[in-house]
Amino acid sequence: MTPSEFQSAPIRVLLPDGEQEVVGRLHAPRQLPDGWLYLVSIMVYRNTKEGGIEPAEYRMWLRPKDHLRPVDGAPYDTVPTERLPRRPLSNRSSVPVGRPGGCCRSSAAAADRRRASYTPSTVPKPRRASLS
Repeated sequence: MTPSEFQSAPIRVLLPDGEQEVVGRLHAPRQLPDGWLYLVSIMVYRNTKEGGIEPAEYRMWLRPKDHLRPVDGAPYDTVPTERLPRRPLSNRSSVPVGRPGGCCRSSAAAADRRRASYTPSTVPKPRRASLS
């Protein structure tokens, strides 16, 4: 879909009193690390400087699970969606070689020395627990 084919779609907006809903327009869902925000608008009236009344569009970012409800049959696939960039799958080539400073690293030679130091004569015998 080309940018010129994107358009808003109707969406129900739950008003702060928790009891009323109005149908607004969904302009852009945006994915964030902790969830989604939707840019929506509702039409309201405002007063002019001359004392008249005119229609005005009010836009705001809302969390869909708390404030928005879908309209059945609305074409949400025509709304431009901003997703987080995908993280590349980890693979061996992206893993840094070596370990950060302060990590223990055991070599094969060190493991051989540890095994060689425990001969039957040097292995400590288990102690019995005293009952007194």
